[in-house]
Amino acid sequence: MKNLLVLECLPEKTLHHIFALCVHNYSEVRAVAQELFLKVVGRLGRCCHNLVLPLILPCLKEGVPDEVLKGALYLINSESHMFF
Repeated sequence: MKNLLVLECLPEKTLHHIFALCVHNYSEVRAVAQELFLKVVGRLGRCCHNLVLPLILPCLKEGVPDEVLKGALYLINSESHMFF
């Protein structure tokens, strides 16, 4: 229980900022942010899907920069969090 994170304790804006770093231009920034983002999402569980999916879906549209697409696809294909 000590590692439990509840959605009410995490400001939505914080999740948005971490996600913005997950699709950053620099791969070093993306890698660290993606690890943190997946840990947060893993601790929150399915209750955060309604916050996360609206962030990921626009990144999958045609015409987005490659870095944004790579960042979003990494989050979706993460083996430890295949519930997306």
